[in-house]
Amino acid sequence: RNPLSGIIGMNKMLLDENPTPLQKEFLQYQLNSSKHLLDLLNDVLDYQKLSGGKVDVKHIRFALKDVLIQVHDLYKAPIEEKQLHYHLHYDSTIPDFLLGDPIRLTQIFSNLLNNAIKFTPNQGHIYTTVTLVDNQEKHVTLLASVRDTGQGIDIAEQEKIFELFVQSSKNQQSQLGTGLGLSIVKNLLELMGSHIQLQ
Repeated sequence: RNPLSGIIGMNKMLLDENPTPLQKEFLQYQLNSSKHLLDLLNDVLDYQKLSGGKVDVKHIRFALKDVLIQVHDLYKAPIEEKQLHYHLHYDSTIPDFLLGDPIRLTQIFSNLLNNAIKFTPNQGHIYTTVTLVDNQEKHVTLLASVRDTGQGIDIAEQEKIFELFVQSSKNQQSQLGTGLGLSIVKNLLELMGSHIQLQ
């Protein structure tokens, strides 16, 4: 990952050096390709850790709303590029601070938001919603969803979408991703005692 991060950093520096329009086009293509390769590499490494039982879930104090805002900020550029309308609905009755793993939750919401951006047409809508289901003295149950106005997934494919290396046929046509992302999300949530489903 370090060599790729170096390439991405140097690429951004070159883009700030007033390149010619043609150079800018090439540099932007190289930057996008490097970022895509880094995403693929991260998926493979995360899957390897999960399958080897080497992923530890932390239990630290954090603010879930801050996690969701940070995830949105990470994807602000592609959201604006496609002129998408992003909506965050966060239940005000959720406690300000929770115990959990904010890094893994960032990874989960990032994967889901990235998929929503990928498959939502220009000027479409993406909704991230988190509601409080139950609040016991030391345990909070939340329902989180990421919904979009994209094309959806065929009923016949929905049961398999969380399996390894499985992609929607619409995704395969675009040659995007590895088919690991949703499997990683499913496994991370299971480590946290949670689950994911698709409608």
